[in-house]
Amino acid sequence: MRKKDKEYLYWYIRELLHLEKDIVLISVENVIHLEVKGFPFYIFIKSLTYAGNPYPINTTRAQLPRRAEFDSIKKSNAIFLFLGYDEVNEVFACWDPLRTKDRLNEKQYVSFFSRLNIQQSARGDEIIISSLQNDFRYVVFHINKLPHFLLHIDDYFPQIQLSSQVISISDKSQGIIEDVEDDRSIKLLIDELYLMDESISILSLVSTCINEFGEYYYRMKLKDWNTIISKYIKKIRGTTKVYEEFEDNDVFKFASES
Repeated sequence: MRKKDKEYLYWYIRELLHLEKDIVLISVENVIHLEVKGFPFYIFIKSLTYAGNPYPINTTRAQLPRRAEFDSIKKSNAIFLFLGYDEVNEVFACWDPLRTKDRLNEKQYVSFFSRLNIQQSARGDEIIISSLQNDFRYVVFHINKLPHFLLHIDDYFPQIQLSSQVISISDKSQGIIEDVEDDRSIKLLIDELYLMDESISILSLVSTCINEFGEYYYRMKLKDWNTIISKYIKKIRGTTKVYEEFEDNDVFKFASES
């Protein structure tokens, strides 16, 4: 996002929020600090754009960087919102705040994904709830709906209760998946990639899936991903072809590390 575009965006956010009596802006800098119904919030915004190859054109991404100021936010009781901003459609995507806060400063960049068609559908008054992961929700809404979203955030993320000083995160996934079809988001991504290129390698599919889903299925090793993806592709192709195996120490350079 260009500097002048970011300055205008932040000015517009100030104009939207300062009229709300239950929202108090404390500072509008790189990290926006505010109070909603007396509860502390921090908002960090990055551009939401096409995720790049080898992703389908419908896949978008915003990257949350490592920043020193996130250390204190992560330790605090404040709610942290990471907003991806789609400048073309003027919409925000907001990912599950509790899981997002839990991932602050885990690595140099953490990628958060969305879908372009959902962003295009949210250009009006509708706030759309979606999911790329069975237990990882995100919400897409037009910029003008930001005050409403903040004031009613518990409607979209019920685990957040602004009336309580204690916010807890639900149990994480068991960290493993035994079949591609057990997770609709993984199946959808592989189907999209395969539709674009039927000759795509298992290695490419594995690296893409680890990049997007590895944080959640953290117990999965490379050979585990290889096994379930090979099995699924064999099913699609209707063949018994044996795909290449690779060891756990194989090295990939994932987009999320760029």
